[in-house]
Formats: sequence, structure tokens, C-alpha cells
Amino acid sequence: MTILKNKLKILEQENQETLAKITSIENKEELSNMFRYVSSFSLPLYQTQIIYKDLLGMTLEAQKQSLSLREKLGIEPLAFCDDIIESAGTGVKYEHLFKAVIDTMHSFAIYYTFAYFFFYSMPAKWGVSVAEIILFVLWCGIMNRLTKFWAGRNALKSGALRRRAPYILFVAVTIILFFFIRKSGVGQIYAITGTGWILVLIVDTITILSTLAWNLHISRIE
Repeated sequence: MTILKNKLKILEQENQETLAKITSIENKEELSNMFRYVSSFSLPLYQTQIIYKDLLGMTLEAQKQSLSLREKLGIEPLAFCDDIIESAGTGVKYEHLFKAVIDTMHSFAIYYTFAYFFFYSMPAKWGVSVAEIILFVLWCGIMNRLTKFWAGRNALKSGALRRRAPYILFVAVTIILFFFIRKSGVGQIYAITGTGWILVLIVDTITILSTLAWNLHISRIE
């Protein structure tokens, strides 16, 4: 069934297989920076992977000709990417938001289910703590996306500190959140409580249904 397949994921896997054929570390790094830069814009996610596929093809051609990717492009990577983005058309911010929500839900569902069965030995009474909400919404969801966005926009810019700044900030915020959660006691405050197995079932069901909805959306892309 189409709804059970995700052609975006299939294309991502194909691109990773192609990437493994590139032997030049310099070309891989240049290609990675270009892809991160393009990905930081609100282009359709499938279209972004198509662009990546084309860039991978150019990199393989450059490798066969014993050229660097920069030499193959003929212009600066930043200017090349800007031309691609300009010609790509209208962005779809809602799709990126949808994907961010799906990824966060996946992480939470895996954690929550695993914790219920293995960490807490299936308690009859359970819930979702404020600490878990902060961790998954603020850290896994918002901070993770903002870091990728900021890092992507700076991927082709000069200056090592400028490129590393997003990751430094991410680590700093992570440390602050860790100490805040530990000192404030929000891990013991529950925003939602109920019967353990029912809560796990609800979380997993919502995650599965949202994933199927995402796959359906991707399947409709031409």
C-alpha cells in the first residue's frame, strides 16, 4: 500500500548509498555543506533530496575526472546553491513543521514505550512529566531544528567559529536544561496522569497515525 511506503525515505537511502561511492574527503565535506545550506531553506523536502541527488551525480563525475567539486561547479558553491534555491520556486514551511513534529513524536514514543516496559516495570499509574515535555518539545523539537537551521545557513560561510557557533550554543542550552531539570524538580511534576498501558497505547497510536498521514502526504508528491 502507498500509505505504508515513504518515497522520501527511499530516496534518502539511495542518496546515502551514492554518497558511499565518493572517496574524496574534500568533496564529501563540500557536498555536505552545500546540502546543509540548501536544506536550511523551506523547499519541499522531496525536492531537496532531488537536488542532493543531482549534486551527488556531479560529485561522482568530478571524481571520475579527477576534479574537485568546486572545480566541477565552475563557480563558488554558495552562488551555485543560491541559483538553485532561486529557481526552485515557492517554499513549504508547513511541511518542515510537520516533519519536525513527526520526528519529535517518534523520539518520544520510542522513549516513552521503552521506559514504561523496561525502566519502570509497567506501573499501573503513570504519566507525562513536565521535564519530559521540556526535553522533547523544547530540546528535541525546537532547539534541534533551530540549530540545524542556523548551522545550515552558515555552512558555506567563511570562519570556523561562525560555522561552529550553532553547535556551541546547542551544547550550552543542553547543559542549562540539564541543571534546570535536576534542580527544579520538574521531573516529579506530572502534566498528564493516567493508567500506564492506556497512556502508552495512546502515544503509540497517535504516532503511528501521524506517520501514516505523513507517508500519504509524501506519496502525493509528483
